[in-house]
Amino acid sequence: MVTRLRRKPRLHELVLATAALATAALLLASYFKPLPTYLVATKDLIPGIELVEGDLVSVPADLGDLAGRYLASYEAGLSPTALIRSGELIPIRGLTRARDGRTQIRFTPTVEVAEGTEVGSWVSLWQVVEVDQNFEAQMLVPRAEVAALIEPDGLFANDLRDLEVLVSQAQATLIMSALASDVSLFAVPVR
Repeated sequence: MVTRLRRKPRLHELVLATAALATAALLLASYFKPLPTYLVATKDLIPGIELVEGDLVSVPADLGDLAGRYLASYEAGLSPTALIRSGELIPIRGLTRARDGRTQIRFTPTVEVAEGTEVGSWVSLWQVVEVDQNFEAQMLVPRAEVAALIEPDGLFANDLRDLEVLVSQAQATLIMSALASDVSLFAVPVR
């Protein structure tokens, strides 16, 4: 029987094998590295309303170069400057710390709002008043963002949906005066 002796591995072979194993280990580690997380809206977020933690959920995502544009962790006191739909990432550029001075006001328009009017769309608000035995339409608010459309609810509810809009304090005063005067209020879609 013949006995064969194995030769010892050379130093450069050991270095190459070690380098190959280290490279493979680094590649595997990079594949199993957890993704960074970003905040996503769990419901439609209305402009001017302060965000609360329950409105947001953390989702892992690899955004690459866009990572710095989206909110990664909750911060108190932030509110969106424009409508953020449910399921959307929260853009940092679309947030503000200070309230923009708008308030919400809710009323029932005289007629149903136009088809296609939804949260985030814009309407102008008009009143119809009697002037010299004629009726005249007067614009109260040239542009107001729709914050909510509320379906009628209850036994004695009418068939019209309530409309909630975001307006300035001065515009809210005009709307309240019109409501107190019991005049007809209309919401007309604008772009």
